[in-house]
Amino acid sequence: MKTKYTTANELTQVFSRLNSQDLVESPQQNFTSVLQRLPGIHLQQGALNTTKINVRGIGARSQYQTNRLKMYLNSIPISTANGTSSIDDFDVLMLNGLQLFKGPKSTNYGARLGGVVVLNAEPKPLNYARTEQNFGSNNYFKQHYEANITSKNSQYKLAYNNLSYGGFRENSNYQRESYLLTTNHELSEKHQLKFLAHGVSLKAFIPSSLNQTDLDDSPESAAFTWRQSRGYEHYTKSVLGLTLVSNWQPNFSQETAVFYNYIDAYEPRPFDILSTELSGFGARHLSSYSFTSFGLHSRLQLGAEFQSENVSVSNYENLYEQFNRGSVEGKRINQFDQNRYYVDVFSNFNIVFTDQLSLDLGLAINQTGFKQTDVLQNIESNFNYDLSILPKMMAKYVIDSTHVIEASVSKGFSVPTLQESLTETGSFNTNLKPEEAWQYELIYSTKPFEWLEASLTAYYIDVQNLIVARRVAEDRFVGVNAGSTNHPGLEISLESDFAIAKKIRLELFSNSSFNFYEFDNFIDGENNYNGNDLTGVPQYLMNFGINANYKRFSLNFLTNAVSKLPVNDANSVYTESYVVSHLNLNYKIRLASQIDFLIRAGVQNIFDNAYTASVVTNAVGFGGSQPRYFYPGEPRQFFTGLGLNYQF
Repeated sequence: MKTKYTTANELTQVFSRLNSQDLVESPQQNFTSVLQRLPGIHLQQGALNTTKINVRGIGARSQYQTNRLKMYLNSIPISTANGTSSIDDFDVLMLNGLQLFKGPKSTNYGARLGGVVVLNAEPKPLNYARTEQNFGSNNYFKQHYEANITSKNSQYKLAYNNLSYGGFRENSNYQRESYLLTTNHELSEKHQLKFLAHGVSLKAFIPSSLNQTDLDDSPESAAFTWRQSRGYEHYTKSVLGLTLVSNWQPNFSQETAVFYNYIDAYEPRPFDILSTELSGFGARHLSSYSFTSFGLHSRLQLGAEFQSENVSVSNYENLYEQFNRGSVEGKRINQFDQNRYYVDVFSNFNIVFTDQLSLDLGLAINQTGFKQTDVLQNIESNFNYDLSILPKMMAKYVIDSTHVIEASVSKGFSVPTLQESLTETGSFNTNLKPEEAWQYELIYSTKPFEWLEASLTAYYIDVQNLIVARRVAEDRFVGVNAGSTNHPGLEISLESDFAIAKKIRLELFSNSSFNFYEFDNFIDGENNYNGNDLTGVPQYLMNFGINANYKRFSLNFLTNAVSKLPVNDANSVYTESYVVSHLNLNYKIRLASQIDFLIRAGVQNIFDNAYTASVVTNAVGFGGSQPRYFYPGEPRQFFTGLGLNYQF
């Protein structure tokens, strides 16, 4: 894991990243443990298909998926136009790495509140074929096949991944198949054409959340109604993208992409059956021009991004109680069709004043709107959110060759998701405003020795028009603007990389986040929550890891420590703090000059600690039952794997 700082005579930018080795040598079940290596990010995973990512508290109140965070695969947006993303759709073995931009300071991606995750799946300039088979506890089995072919003017990467998992809880079987094709073609010395195709088919049964009693006494159980109805989620998704990269001159380049995405989802739940169909398209363009004026090196970037989606959402009766054989579809209850679009226009101006001082000015403008139709009631509504103007200013000062200071001020926003934007009756809530926030950030980084890097980040985020989920029934919630929150925090990152013997290399890393988030102005009905801790966010996160390499043997050890967090706005219920450790061992055997054999083994949750992996904030108990806030974390699990790599 690296935090990348460019030098002062280059462009001002900072992001956290994971490289291919970080991903490949991590535990293979999912992204959760490896992403926890990045400071300022917290993941909750109730099941393999319900990963919620929050960055500096933004997105923590999402119910079952990631929002307030924009996600890209190479240069293609893979977030929906209503602001939701699913990192669960991607396997770590398919990717070459990822970058995380925290907060709204990357205006080239539209300045969303939580920031941006960019997944890299570009083909490599190599010829190889590889496969890996992983096995583990609770019927865990993963197959991965991949080929990368390069010729004089083209590169191709084709991958197939199949993951199945029985789960440690009732009603938690999981099956995911995914496909990936990426290609790069040199059309001429100045033009390159890139193609991307990704598809996933998933069926995941849902054990749902538990109340406190069941969490303590029988964490392996499923919620009663979900077990009786055998509730599950099934969907197929696909994204296609075509990107033209043109380097007209050494100082002038352009990148233009067009893309299409499709989702067909079906989710039988105890209270109804949800059917969703989505299709969308869009385009993205970025021009970059470098020049020197008055002796100062500068770069100007101009771009725009557009996305439009048609979504049809229907609810049907679930008659499982009448048939006692799992979910059975009844009559249609309602149907809503929605067309949502957004337009982002953005610019960045970078200027280097001296070898020590550089400045980055940015501006993003967003317009979001939609048309919604209640098909059964034949009611149509149109609505456009107000134009959002989102400025950014970043400055970097290089004190000397080992010390750098960076400061930034940026504004971001996020519009409500589809579920949040509907009232109790299913109509669109025109009174609900997008969340907006200013982020203030100061970063000090140093490299006192060749083998040691360290950084300290202090930030403050002021969120206005906070959207909270108000639960109106066991199966439904609506979004309301509840006021504002303050997000002051500190992030400390240490990383060392050194040799302790001729053939032994050791990497130690530690990331800590200290969060002091609270409600600034939040009055919900008769309840005054001013000064309460922000729901769903731990006060501290600490991650420590060791990567050791000796010849062809590698050891990876990772510990995640998470403090208690409040699960309701009243702060009357908290989770317990926990520490979870993971171990991964890899050994490569050279079978021939071009063939490597991989043996993998490891343990997740080494000490078998009980913990809460995810929460449903502000859950409500109906009919006298306890609120079901908690998703239990996975117990200790073992896994092993075999792989073969042929390079030609």
